[in-house]
Amino acid sequence: FPSHDNVFDHWSVMKEQDDGSLHGDCDDFALSVLWKICDEDIVSFLVNVMILHRYRIYFAKTNNGEGHAVGYAKGLYFDNWTREALPKDEFIKKTNHKIQFPWLLPFMFVQLTLGLFMRFKKGK
Repeated sequence: FPSHDNVFDHWSVMKEQDDGSLHGDCDDFALSVLWKICDEDIVSFLVNVMILHRYRIYFAKTNNGEGHAVGYAKGLYFDNWTREALPKDEFIKKTNHKIQFPWLLPFMFVQLTLGLFMRFKKGK
């Protein structure tokens, strides 16, 4: 796993801070958008994201070769760089990302479990 602030990188739905800001990286952004699309409902999220893969988080490579998370829902792609949902061709043209593969259940389960653990540990 890549390191993040000296702990394992983990995925968490972004929560609004006291000052109104949101904090997270590309995977947190994609996860948060999918959580909203699923009406913040755990059953809808589990069915649509984790089981049926109607909505996905893809591993992508940026123009400089770094790993990056890209969200997908309803035929559109989005990330924390564009902050807008676009058809695949338009998204790739705008970002120059190379979309590699979707993260599936085993990996997502580990990342989400780590995220819940870290949130619990931090008391947030």
